[in-house]
Amino acid sequence: MTFTEEQLKELYIEETLRDENENVVYEVIETGEWADEGKFQDCEVIFKEVSTGKHYRYFITRSGSYFSHYEYEVFDTDPVEVALVTETITVTHWKSV
Repeated sequence: MTFTEEQLKELYIEETLRDENENVVYEVIETGEWADEGKFQDCEVIFKEVSTGKHYRYFITRSGSYFSHYEYEVFDTDPVEVALVTETITVTHWKSV
C-alpha cells in the first residue's frame, strides 16, 4: 500500500484519513516518542486500516522550533504491515543465596 507524503502528514496531524464520504478509512493507534537526531526528530506512527483491521507503521520527521513551528516530512510513503506481539526475555545472572 502506497500513500502520498501529504496523506501521511495528514494522518499524523488529524489522526485519521477519511474518504470522499467522510468515512474513517485509516486511524492512528499509537504515536511514539520523538527521537532527537540533532536538527531533525523522528517519530514512529502505528495506524490501522479500518476495513481490514490490519496495522501499519511509518516514520515521520520534523524540523523547526518548539517556539515557532515544525515542518514535517515523510521519506518512505510505503508503510510496513506490523503486528503487536508480546515477547518474553530470559535473563541469566548470578544471584546471592
